[in-house]
Amino acid sequence: MSRRIHAMMLAGVLAGVSTVGAALPPPLPPLTETEAALKPAASRMTLSQSDHDFGTIMDNEPKRVVFEFTNTGVDPLIIGEVKSTCGCTVPELSKKIYQPGEKGEITVLYNPHGKRGHDVRSVTLETNDSMQPSVKLTIKAHVKQLVIIEPNLLQFGQTDKGKGRTMEVFVAGRTEDFRVTLATTTMPDVYTVELGETEVREIGVEKEQLRATKVIVKLREDAPVGMHTAEMTLRTNDERIPVERTQVLSQVLGDIQVTPPRISLGRIELGQSFTREFRVQSRSGQPFHISQVEARDSTADVQFQFEPEDAKKPTSWRIVMSGRAHPQERRILGQILVRTDVRSEETIEVRYNGFINVPGTEPGN
Repeated sequence: MSRRIHAMMLAGVLAGVSTVGAALPPPLPPLTETEAALKPAASRMTLSQSDHDFGTIMDNEPKRVVFEFTNTGVDPLIIGEVKSTCGCTVPELSKKIYQPGEKGEITVLYNPHGKRGHDVRSVTLETNDSMQPSVKLTIKAHVKQLVIIEPNLLQFGQTDKGKGRTMEVFVAGRTEDFRVTLATTTMPDVYTVELGETEVREIGVEKEQLRATKVIVKLREDAPVGMHTAEMTLRTNDERIPVERTQVLSQVLGDIQVTPPRISLGRIELGQSFTREFRVQSRSGQPFHISQVEARDSTADVQFQFEPEDAKKPTSWRIVMSGRAHPQERRILGQILVRTDVRSEETIEVRYNGFINVPGTEPGN
């Protein structure tokens, strides 16, 4: 009976083939029913090693290691699901089944790009080995960045309208003549960038002495109100990494404040109408007027009513939104445009969203 079961198990396994090259290998084939079941057997996955330390490497140097193993049991060894902790660690396996006494290997490709310092990753294999049905392979590395950006994310935080702000970022490299040759952002109407001096300075988590270029980033005084996320591109004279990128974030606060800043409709029954209320007010206490409130890109039919809370001193306005979702929609999405007479804040955008409970469907589908 045992041989018959083993023969059935062997017939149900599909062998996957991967290639090793500069590009990432294709994913392993889907699990067959036999692999998914993985009934415990007298197979034994004996590894020559279960962990590997690459030591100190640069973040532009992909590495690979081969873990060898032998089936020292009396039954065929079947390997089912193979999982890694992240996309930076890619396992390669030529097949999924090994006869008693047969040797095999699993290759793990590690890409350190974007990592820094001590890094630990793992690959987990599910097997039919009754003694160790789950096998964990661990790789370690101490990753050094070829180019260091400090701070690696430039956050201006909240700034009042009309009050620009300046911050500095330092970009360091490992060549004797390293320097940044050009710096730009995807939002020149919000941020201006200029290059400063290049000199040796202490930088990075390990406080290394490296040549670094100062990059001066300015949030413009005329930057529009709202959240601003831009990508900053840094070109260097190091051919190994000629281009690096980071993000610049800020929020320019206007005088007009919306409470709550985003309207959540929650869950609404199919065909049910909804009503929500929010307020638009002056942070400085200056009177202002709202001339129009309308919806844009909406998946619902909505109407608005608005009035000042104090007609004699309209520093705060109450807006009531009501509507009904389109019957073919599962979600309610859109923007509310509030038109005001406040300079540079003539249009205030407020997003809203919700879900429709449709009979016969799971919530959130």
